[in-house]
Amino acid sequence: LVMNRQSELSMQFEDEMQQCREFCVAREMPPSLQVRVYHFLEGQHRLQRQHRSLNRDFIDNLSGWLRAQVVEHLHKDHLVRHPFFKAIGEAEAMRHICLECKPMFFRAGDPVVEEAHLALCA
Repeated sequence: LVMNRQSELSMQFEDEMQQCREFCVAREMPPSLQVRVYHFLEGQHRLQRQHRSLNRDFIDNLSGWLRAQVVEHLHKDHLVRHPFFKAIGEAEAMRHICLECKPMFFRAGDPVVEEAHLALCA
């Protein structure tokens, strides 16, 4: 079953890459941009393959209180590394912040925040 799932994911990735290639060629994207897109997709696929344990869909099926505890456990240690969040002493406030956290992946050199852009989310 595990091997079938891995094969399915590999086939799905190959299909996605083929669609991406066709899209990039049809729209005459510069080769340097195409390479960056391919590398990003390959990195995402590698992360998914190596870290299948990161699938967090089951969390949505937990009760509200249990979900809050799990999510707080997952995010709090990372957040309190920053002085702003470390200064928040109220446990309930930190729990609400943790509940709003969404995991995001960036490649080295990707801009996370750009000057003069409105921050609509964090």
